[in-house]
Amino acid sequence: MLKKLGKKETLTGAICIVLFFGVLLLYRRTFTSTAFPPETTVTISKTQPTQEGPTSRSFRSPEAETSQTGQMEVELTPESKKTPDTTDLQDAIDFLETLEKQAENNADPTEQQAAGNTTDLTQEELFQLVREGVSYYDSLVESGSVDFFKQASSVDYPGRPRMPTGTWNGSFEFSYNRFRYTLTKNVVYYDEKFGNFSVHDTEQFAYDGETFEYLQEISSGNRLTRRAEVVDDPVLDPRSWGWGSTDGKDTLANAINQLEKPHIQQVDWDGTEVYHVKGTLQGVVEVELWLNPEKSYRPERQLFFVSNGQTLSSQTVSNYAYQEVAPDLWFPKSGTEVTTITDLKTGIETDVHTRTIQFSNHRINEPIPPHRFKLDAPPGTIVSDLRTRETFKVE
Repeated sequence: MLKKLGKKETLTGAICIVLFFGVLLLYRRTFTSTAFPPETTVTISKTQPTQEGPTSRSFRSPEAETSQTGQMEVELTPESKKTPDTTDLQDAIDFLETLEKQAENNADPTEQQAAGNTTDLTQEELFQLVREGVSYYDSLVESGSVDFFKQASSVDYPGRPRMPTGTWNGSFEFSYNRFRYTLTKNVVYYDEKFGNFSVHDTEQFAYDGETFEYLQEISSGNRLTRRAEVVDDPVLDPRSWGWGSTDGKDTLANAINQLEKPHIQQVDWDGTEVYHVKGTLQGVVEVELWLNPEKSYRPERQLFFVSNGQTLSSQTVSNYAYQEVAPDLWFPKSGTEVTTITDLKTGIETDVHTRTIQFSNHRINEPIPPHRFKLDAPPGTIVSDLRTRETFKVE
């Protein structure tokens, strides 16, 4: 069986071939009576590195490498017994130089295509690579639980409702599209009709895949609301920060597939090659993503931009940080989101809303029993089931 050789081994073998012929020529000149038996064939193995097309690549470091073993046969017939002249040795030297040039041109594919170096791919191939990478890592996260702390601030801006200001903290559990979390908030809400009002309470939310439950403490006691559709704040779900959403449908892969007029290229991001994806949503919102293949193809940055072209434009930029929760699996650790409005007539920019979030105590892909995604109503709780329009009190 032939052994696959590397580039250096090929070059070394070629040098040995040349030396062999050189010694042979001198030997034949001195001892003309010695010759190979008639019909002798010498077979010399060599490697010819080839590079496959970019159809099957690793998610973490796209590359294609293969080697093809070929054979070069040198047949010495009786006619080759004649004493060669000096041009034979020069031909052998020329052959060696040719091998050296081939070795430089046919360098090891892993050297030609370092991790993330896919500049030779077409737009379609790059998008296919990114889709496969994003979908692959999406499939790896099945369940988990984390603690969170969110803080937000906002300012008044003419013609725009002011966003809530304050802090939200608690714990979040999920398993596929099911989730549960406890939330304690100290928040000020702004309403043009009712004015500003503060909320200081602790709430619980749960969704078992069919029923959404919301438990809150009110002045008259606890109230539990049940409904079919999910109504909550997806920002508190760690997957929404560069991963996906609570319902499991609005994933990063789906968002990329929905882009209109998409464009992708490789750019440097803090010393790392990332994929810069651009496109529009519904022909209005311009979207940009900086996806890092070294961090589970998650976005290091995400940008949304919309403008009326005359008076105002709005831009929301999110920056994410991740931590490795399992080998080659990165999950959100923190994030910052800033929404800026620009007055197109004056050029004045105003940061109207800023929010940050921190995640801690990551426990990813640990089994969570199904009963965790149902809320227990304490005695005396008023239960309102919006699906059946029933209201009753827990005894």
